[in-house]
Amino acid sequence: MSTPTQQEHSVALVDQDGPPAPREHAKGQGNVARRLVRNPALMVALLAVAAAMWAVVASRQVFPYLSDDHDEAIYLLQADALAHGHLFPPAPKHPESFRPWLSVLSGDKYLLKYSPVHASFVAVGILLGSHRIALGLIAGGVVVLSYLLAKEVLDDRRQAALASAFLALSPLFLIQSVTFLPYSSNLLLLMAFAFALLRGMRSSGRLWLSASGFLLGVAVFARPFDAILFAAPLGLYFVISGWRGAKRLFGQAGWLALGAVLPLAAMLAYYWAATGSPFRSPFSILEPRDTLGFGNRKITPNHPDLIFTPAHGLYGVIRHVVLTSFWCFGGLVVIGFLVAGLRRLRPGGPARWLALVAVTVPFGYLFFWGTFGTGLRGGLTAFLGPFYFLPLLVPVTFLAARGFAGFWERDRLLGVLALVSMLTASGFLLVRGVQANLRATREDRMLYSTLAPIKDERAIVFLQPLYGPTLLHPFTGLRNSHDYDGRTVYALDLGEHQDLDVIDDYPGRVAYRFRLEGGDYRDNPPDPALYSSLVPLRVMEQPRLRTTLSLQNPTADPVVVVSVVMNGRRHTFVVDEQSYAGKAYRASLDIGRDSVELSGPVVSHVVEPVDQEGLVISVSVASGRAEAPRTVYQREFGWNAKGQSLRVLLPGYLATNQLGGEDPLAELVRTGDLSR
Repeated sequence: MSTPTQQEHSVALVDQDGPPAPREHAKGQGNVARRLVRNPALMVALLAVAAAMWAVVASRQVFPYLSDDHDEAIYLLQADALAHGHLFPPAPKHPESFRPWLSVLSGDKYLLKYSPVHASFVAVGILLGSHRIALGLIAGGVVVLSYLLAKEVLDDRRQAALASAFLALSPLFLIQSVTFLPYSSNLLLLMAFAFALLRGMRSSGRLWLSASGFLLGVAVFARPFDAILFAAPLGLYFVISGWRGAKRLFGQAGWLALGAVLPLAAMLAYYWAATGSPFRSPFSILEPRDTLGFGNRKITPNHPDLIFTPAHGLYGVIRHVVLTSFWCFGGLVVIGFLVAGLRRLRPGGPARWLALVAVTVPFGYLFFWGTFGTGLRGGLTAFLGPFYFLPLLVPVTFLAARGFAGFWERDRLLGVLALVSMLTASGFLLVRGVQANLRATREDRMLYSTLAPIKDERAIVFLQPLYGPTLLHPFTGLRNSHDYDGRTVYALDLGEHQDLDVIDDYPGRVAYRFRLEGGDYRDNPPDPALYSSLVPLRVMEQPRLRTTLSLQNPTADPVVVVSVVMNGRRHTFVVDEQSYAGKAYRASLDIGRDSVELSGPVVSHVVEPVDQEGLVISVSVASGRAEAPRTVYQREFGWNAKGQSLRVLLPGYLATNQLGGEDPLAELVRTGDLSR
């Protein structure tokens, strides 16, 4: 009997007590892989957790101020209202100074154009601690539902898990899952409806059928157009497959209808509360031309008209279809597997009917002008993907999974190469999309950094109405709390007079005015000259406004005029009729509610009534007394009265300044400026 040598004994001890040998480690890895392959549900669960984590983390990193689709801010506003018990966002005093984008004022509330279904998902996240939690729940739910639905359609657990992975790894889903846009939650509802319907048809389960009707009703409430286009092929399958047993078919249809009653009734009740009619959606309440069909279309009354034609519709759909083929997992490679999957489908099952979704959705969107507007080069689809066509991922990834499975069985090596190419293509597109969105995020971070010094103050900040007189467009990162009592309150800068009234309603807050200056917002590439300014506002209160006016004539015109509009009257002072370029003037200005006085060499003083609010001080020049004066300086102030005191909002709004040098009213308006 032989005994081991000392060296052999040492090796045995190392193998026994030390780290596992490489072969055993590889064997362990192989066991994990085989376990995942043998248990597709476990793989899908891990994928769902990964998708949820991606949605939460990436949304914070890529879109901390939300995306350039400003609908996101509207859904967050709606969700915040719902989480605090309001069906509609409440309106504070001076509601026009706080009106959000895509809304109309109705009494003491704002009516938003969108249904509250998606906002309800987000509200759940708010109640759980953070609105971003909702993104994780939706993303994880989409992955799980895609597996359950694919298992019903493909009748193969491994192919279903593969289809779920293809959908989860599609750049379109990955980008949409980190935004607060409604397309991912809508996809969740549509897949849940389809799964419950097919399970109910297979098992004749009344509960499943009722659940399917309920989910379809919720999907119709959320996005009626998408729900109809997605459900139509499956509805035909439901009718045709059960046609031979009419009695059974009508019974199942009854359970479907019963399930749909509650959400459809809720939808009609919401319409009634919003518009006064249960059959009028609030979608077009702001702009009736934002609807289906060809003709004159626009999203808001302030937007330019678009004469939407069939050619526009065809262009938009073709562009969305092409983009979708790239934004799916694997890009054009997956289209080959899609064709192969179609050829491997068994006749009579639901897969062929689900495949028709890839036809009904593009056909339906021929008649919606949004595909054209968002699909233009440089539009939203360039960095957010063809989001209207997100439901197309269902038939595309399901059929591609079946096609890939057959390809894998025939040639494993080519299958690995195909997977590598698909991962490379989708990874490249995802990185490009994230980079484009991060570019916008960096610009917002730079602009919003001006607000950092006041983050600990109780402040009210007036925002420049850059795209029109509404909040959240474009400053989606600057949002109010549901009760307009957060640490910072944001209001629209609608003019000095209105701003002063708003300040009076928010006592104890420091007021500021936030503006973008020097360049164009959202230029591509970003405009390096663009910067933001934050100007402190102060209310001066005293019996009369006394200040010094100091200026030089910037022209060779001989006539110099100073005018003051106050309390509905214009005081016009001709201070010189023989002026010349560079001649200096210094005078004392004394303004009260009922009188305006200008000291110095006044040639004439005329008072006339005008229909103009606020306090306006201007300087004009003219070539002669008979000539109309030309304004070279004008500054506007908001004012009101408190007892015997005059209250003026400083520093006012500089409308024109062609004088050069120091501001003629520098003594009055000089205040801190936190720009840059």
